[in-house]
Amino acid sequence: MKNQFKIGILTFHKVDNYGAVLQAYALKKAIEKIDRRLKIEIIDYSPKFVDTSVPTFPGIDLLKPVISIFNFLRYLWRLFIYFRFSSIKKRKAFQAFRSNMMSISPQFYNLKNDIINYDIIITGSDQVWNTDITKGDSTYYLNCCPKAKKVSYAASFGHQNLVTIEKEYVKKYVSRIDCVSVRETSAVEEIKKILGKEVMHVLDPTLLITKDEWKKNICNKVLPIADSYLLIYSLELNQTLYKTAKVVAKKLNLKIVEIGLNGLRRPYQQADFIFNCVGPQGFINLFLNASFIVTNSFHGLAFSVNFKKNFYCAPHHTRAARMLSLLTILKLKDRLILNQNAKLNKENFSVDFTGVHEKLQQERDKSILFLSKALIHE
Repeated sequence: MKNQFKIGILTFHKVDNYGAVLQAYALKKAIEKIDRRLKIEIIDYSPKFVDTSVPTFPGIDLLKPVISIFNFLRYLWRLFIYFRFSSIKKRKAFQAFRSNMMSISPQFYNLKNDIINYDIIITGSDQVWNTDITKGDSTYYLNCCPKAKKVSYAASFGHQNLVTIEKEYVKKYVSRIDCVSVRETSAVEEIKKILGKEVMHVLDPTLLITKDEWKKNICNKVLPIADSYLLIYSLELNQTLYKTAKVVAKKLNLKIVEIGLNGLRRPYQQADFIFNCVGPQGFINLFLNASFIVTNSFHGLAFSVNFKKNFYCAPHHTRAARMLSLLTILKLKDRLILNQNAKLNKENFSVDFTGVHEKLQQERDKSILFLSKALIHE
């Protein structure tokens, strides 16, 4: 490889979301391990749908008073959330992580046609092919940078059944990508049906970094929790998840710690400690030190497995595909809790990791090999 090859990663790095930011960081670290001579940066692309600015006044439409009142009340709520102390502290923690731990391109882009100065451009990981999230922005399908070699790494649709526009984008844009890989096994089958060619299934970037590497690279600060604890990381209200956490914590005599505070979930939380303004480093630290984890997040699952933590997970009602894919590959589907009436016996609390990390390492090696081959620039 030549030293001057410049690699750009196109992903969701600007949202204050733990999974989004940590997968972007992990992909960059994984590429650095392959060849430290490469110049790698995360492209500072920020389309309109990635809006982290102060909420704007929606305006009043006198012809639609009910909708106008609803939009105004929503605006006031979003304004309150944006300016509350915990939100400001959390934003600062995320921004500090981006500034100190991630190589963001010095140039800011909001138009795809401006993204030209790369030898290799990578889209992924995360739900970069979920058009509901991207509002149909084809940039994440690499409809940009025409002279660059194009690679998708662990790109995700976020759901099993593709909508019409996604099928069209696969035909029009994914067909032009030089090296294609996806995060879910369901996406492998969907693309194969449309394009008639094999694509690679690879691991989420957070799983390319070992537990020891996460501990070494991410500051491991002392937590203000003296007792052993069960950690909850939930992306939506799920009564089954909270009931499971309460039962497990009681039987194992653990404190309950939760990441995030949500008004709708507040009656169910009943946590001893709630961390609602930690940044990505604090997030990793909470997972590293937990005795047990209950989650409905894919990245909550990924870190639980990677860090060899005992865990249960409840599938997210709209984003279960990637979670089920990983559990199936690692033969850990017995860790799924599907309803509140599931029997939770103490003897089943421990995860049998026999063979799991051997399989994980096999998948890690396969994924890194894909990246290594993809980064060869002719």
